[in-house]
Amino acid sequence: EDIALRGHRHSCIVLLLDEVSADNHCAMQLERNPGARVFHSVIVHMEDDVPIQHESRYVNPHMAADYLDQDFTFNTPSAYLSAVAPLTEAPFSSSTPLH
Repeated sequence: EDIALRGHRHSCIVLLLDEVSADNHCAMQLERNPGARVFHSVIVHMEDDVPIQHESRYVNPHMAADYLDQDFTFNTPSAYLSAVAPLTEAPFSSSTPLH
């Protein structure tokens, strides 16, 4: 939305979209047991074909069971998660701006 408001075009490259075992830190953040299955996505967001953000996100499957079935080149993980599990907190998000 921010990119569109600037009159630019958003695109992204999905580097990873998979189910993984939660390490201790991830499990604690998602209120799961270590080793529990969680979803992990890694996406590079671009503005007019220039990389601007590296997003690594872990998601509790109980909150978004269809997460791995999404095409995040058309809809961002944030938009999808906001639709299926509106946030009161954001324990499943981690993004790093690219400068």
